[in-house]
Amino acid sequence: MVTRLLDLQVQYEGVCKSCALEKNSRKKFPLNDNRAEGILDVIHSHVCGKMIVPSLGNFFYYVTLIDDYSRKIWIYLLKSKDEVFNKFQEFKASVENHTCKKIKILRSDNGGEYTSNEFKAFCNGEGIKRVLTTPYTPQQNGIAERKNRSIVEAAKAMIHDQNHSLCSE
Repeated sequence: MVTRLLDLQVQYEGVCKSCALEKNSRKKFPLNDNRAEGILDVIHSHVCGKMIVPSLGNFFYYVTLIDDYSRKIWIYLLKSKDEVFNKFQEFKASVENHTCKKIKILRSDNGGEYTSNEFKAFCNGEGIKRVLTTPYTPQQNGIAERKNRSIVEAAKAMIHDQNHSLCSE
């Protein structure tokens, strides 16, 4: 508590410490143990990027698509965010062909790549319910957010390991 007050003194200079402490607190989001009952019932999606350094293929972004039931993940590399719609169509055709099931719900953030008229019309035409999270609340799309964090951490670990290996040779 003392450390938190010291942090607040620096962060909220000129504001009453008690007010800063109370306004700085955030209630935890309730845990949600609900899981889809079958594959493709719910797909979580999120775009990660823009990366500072492009990949070997000159990609700056990637989109993740995660099945809620199996937690299987598909990753598509993107050069720009406007490729998300085409990659989603590619993903949908592939998974529905392989599983003989239909995507029922797509859960994503409110990013422009998911809210275009073209994307809306496609989902409506295919009978896909869209669940958009509230802006600036990544907790609501936690499955995709946590998976992206794991991917980025794994990539950083591999880069660090590669740099370390090069130095020791």
